[in-house]
Amino acid sequence: MRGHALTGGLTPSDISVVGPLARSIDDLELALDLTAGSDRLADPGWRLDLAPSGVDGAEGLRVALWLDDPIAPVDKSVQKILRHAADALADAGAIIDADARPAFSPQDCMNTYMTLLHAAMAARMPEAAYRENILRVEGLSPDDDSDGAQVLRAQTIRHRDWAAANEARTRMRYAWADFFDAYDVLLCPVASVPAFPHDESEAMGSRTLTVNGQTVPYFQQLFWAGMTGVSYLPGTVVPGGLTSQNLPVGIQVVGPELGDRRTLGVARVIEALTGGFRSPHGFD
Repeated sequence: MRGHALTGGLTPSDISVVGPLARSIDDLELALDLTAGSDRLADPGWRLDLAPSGVDGAEGLRVALWLDDPIAPVDKSVQKILRHAADALADAGAIIDADARPAFSPQDCMNTYMTLLHAAMAARMPEAAYRENILRVEGLSPDDDSDGAQVLRAQTIRHRDWAAANEARTRMRYAWADFFDAYDVLLCPVASVPAFPHDESEAMGSRTLTVNGQTVPYFQQLFWAGMTGVSYLPGTVVPGGLTSQNLPVGIQVVGPELGDRRTLGVARVIEALTGGFRSPHGFD
């Protein structure tokens, strides 16, 4: 984690996504070996000992598949590519379960994630902006449950309330642990849509995306990365292929806590089945 904090901070921040980018699983594994481990304070007595992947091809792999959810609908172009990868795994001997879900509500998970995310980001907010948000929260009606009000409350959360959200997260972590007793990995989207045009024409809270012809809030798609990241689960994103518009779609391979080598191992299998990295049209 050292070196990722803004303004030279030494304390690791919550909800961090720290990991390498590469064009092959081989390179990702090399980067993991080079960067993962203890920091200076823990070095005298702590060592990272990640379990081997235990993956030797698709045969017998227990794969959960989560293609879509009402809380964050996924575009059919993305679902098609994930389904293709799941079918290829099944043809190679994997056991696919499209109904498997962890034992918690997706909405509760999203609420916990957004609370902890905005609380973490607010720690880096300039003092003047933070004080202004405190005044804005004090002016909110107790009945105001709008998205904006929820964000403001999370940005100015009391430690007691943060501890409650953290307890909710810990309960989800145990639910995931039970889930991965039954499944080796979970395959799910990275986001609700393929790559989209860069847009700074609106404030972030006002931006939208188009999913299956419907206009949805931009931040809705954070569910897919947030539901795993908030619980400290490793996720390896492997190329799944290109849409009919020649846009790349990644597949998120999720495993149990500290199961990084397992997600890399399954991603390697998918890489072999789907062809791995291919330059989008115009970027050859």
